[in-house]
This record gives sequence, C-alpha cells and structure tokens, in this order.
Amino acid sequence: LGPGDVQEGEVAVHIHAAAIAEAAAAFSVKVTYAGGVFILASLIVAYFLARWLTSPVRRLADDAQAVAAGDFHHHTRPHSTDEIGQLARTFEHMTRWLAQAEEQAAEVQHESEEIRHELELAADVTASLFPKTMPDVPGWTIGGLHDREASPGGGTYDVLQMPGGKLGLVLTEASSGGAPGALVAAMARSTLRFASERSADPGTVLREANARLAPDLSQGLNLAVLLVVIDPATGAASIANAGHRPLLHLHAARGTIETVYSEGVPLGAGDPKAFDAALRVAKIKVEPEDTLVMYA
Repeated sequence: LGPGDVQEGEVAVHIHAAAIAEAAAAFSVKVTYAGGVFILASLIVAYFLARWLTSPVRRLADDAQAVAAGDFHHHTRPHSTDEIGQLARTFEHMTRWLAQAEEQAAEVQHESEEIRHELELAADVTASLFPKTMPDVPGWTIGGLHDREASPGGGTYDVLQMPGGKLGLVLTEASSGGAPGALVAAMARSTLRFASERSADPGTVLREANARLAPDLSQGLNLAVLLVVIDPATGAASIANAGHRPLLHLHAARGTIETVYSEGVPLGAGDPKAFDAALRVAKIKVEPEDTLVMYA
C-alpha cells in the first residue's frame, strides 16, 4: 500500500461470557473480604476507643458504688481534666466530707450514750430520795408527783417532821441536772432533815442549810428551795422561798388562786450573810377545803 491508501477490513473479537462471570465473582469476593476486614477493624478500633473514652465514667461509677455501700474512706482519683475529671474531684470532696460527718456522728453518738447513762444514774439516785409513803395527818391530804423523764436529777420533794407537831413540805431544784444535780439534791435532803429536827421556823431551817451547803457547792451550782411549814391543828402556814417558784394557794370559799411570794435567793448563790439578809418568811392561813400547790 502506498501513502494515502486506505486498507478496509474488519476485526472480530470473541469474549467468553463464562470467563467474565468468573472474573466478576472473584472481584466481588475480594471486595467482600476487604469490606469485612475493614468493618471488623473499625469495630475493634471503635470498641477500644469507646473503652478509653468511657473509662473515667466507669471508674467514677465504681467509686459511687463503693461509697453507696458505706465505704466513706474510698478515694476517687481523677484521670482527666475535662468535665468528668471535675465531677470526679467534686465526688472525692463529697466523700471526704461524708467520712468526716460519719466520724463526727460516731463521736456524738458516743457522747450521747454517756450522757444518757449519766442521766439514768442521776434519775435512779433522785428517785431514791423521794419519800416512800406520805404521812397520815388527820384532816389533811398530802400527795406528791415526780416526772422521772422531765427531771432526771436535781429536783426532789420531801416531808419533814418538825418540833411542836409541825409538818414541813419542802421542794428543791438544783440549777444543774444529771449527776451534779442529783448529788446536790442528796446533800440538801440530809441537811434539811437535820436542820428541821431543831427548828420549826422555815427561815431558820433554810439559813442553817445554806450555811452548811454553800461551802460545798461549786461555782455556778446552787439550789432553789421552797419550804412550807404547816401547823395541822390551826391551819397556820409559814413559807420561806429561797429562789424557787412561788406557792399557789387555792381558796375554796372564794374560788380564787393566790400566788404566795416570799423573798429569798437560792442556797449557795452568794455570801451566807447576803442570803440571811435577803430571806423573808411569809405567813398564811389554810382554811378547810383549801389546797396548797408546790411545783417545779
């Protein structure tokens, strides 16, 4: 053929369909394997990444369970500076506060048990000071009531047999409860009984009792006393009040209540001479069906 000549003809290409199908299937398998490996690798990476990202939360959850179980000495250690780390530090401060509160509560409970035991002993001592029976006085009814729970030490009443057939009704109330109050009440009971054997004048009895008790009473501890001396034959009554609540006189004929005041300061509250000078004795007449009330 020379230059510019054109060769005309045709080329026939034969492609086997089965070979193409096999090649396509093989490629599909490779793509599937590659995709599976990629997905599996992605899942593994995602799992470990999630474990790494959530590990502070899981540690904080474990710490919370330990504290919830009562281990207030468990420590939470933050491992990051993000919000989870701040939450962990806050939880650690809260746990330390709970541990301190638990220790303080244990101390308070221990002190409370000691105080309760002391009050029970004081109540037992005080209960032993009350008269077992009231005297039988013709024409008179005498009674007393003691609330053990309201006055666990320091408050007592007594009935004194005095010269001339007189009867002394005495009510005492220490400025402190518990064991100190019970001790003062016991001392006062013995002293008042001793003084009342020699005199039926309430002022004289309280002055002698103060002279004996005041030196043994500690600073800030004193004893309020109300002493009512009655002549059962005549109904005459003399009242000496050393810093106690007043006597109530219920007049049956008039249907009225009179508050009987008499001046005085508690035993042991000051100088004995000042006590003697401040004490005054009041006198009243108890008519039939009248009632006298002494209370603390």
